[in-house]
Amino acid sequence: MPSRTSYEERERRREQFYQTHKNVKRPNASDSDSFFGFVYDPSRKKSVGPLALICYSFTILFFLMWLFSRGETDITSLRIESNGSSMQKITIPKQNKIYNFKMEQFFDSYSVPQYSELEVELLDAQFGHVYTFYKDLWQEYHPNDEGGSSLYSDREMNFELAIEKKGTYYLRVVSHN
Repeated sequence: MPSRTSYEERERRREQFYQTHKNVKRPNASDSDSFFGFVYDPSRKKSVGPLALICYSFTILFFLMWLFSRGETDITSLRIESNGSSMQKITIPKQNKIYNFKMEQFFDSYSVPQYSELEVELLDAQFGHVYTFYKDLWQEYHPNDEGGSSLYSDREMNFELAIEKKGTYYLRVVSHN
């Protein structure tokens, strides 16, 4: 049977243990090894390493996406103002491009309500049909919360069209009603 140590013997061994380990330099305990108050610890490297790798990967991926997407857009806008004629000649400078068209119907603001069925037809140089766009446009007065009336409208028509061949085209705009 092991002998029991007395209380005094346990206290003596405890004091001896504390004295022996009192001046032992613990790893990462000095301030000279710290970086902005963060002490290097190999176990911390294992837990932060994958997170840092993910951040670096996303940074590189973001940079590559920015590099490849900063080029020209495929949508080209043309501004055409109609002078009231039924046929408008336009020139498409590039082939295989997407062109953005924006039409606006102007209504007389004195006689309200007004409605228009706007039809826009794109024709090629030989007046052959290429594409047709259609939209109902309107302008109305409605009572507002202040006791008066406000003008509400939908007068714009936007569409995008991929045109395969460059050259001369015609826009025929027909406003029904």
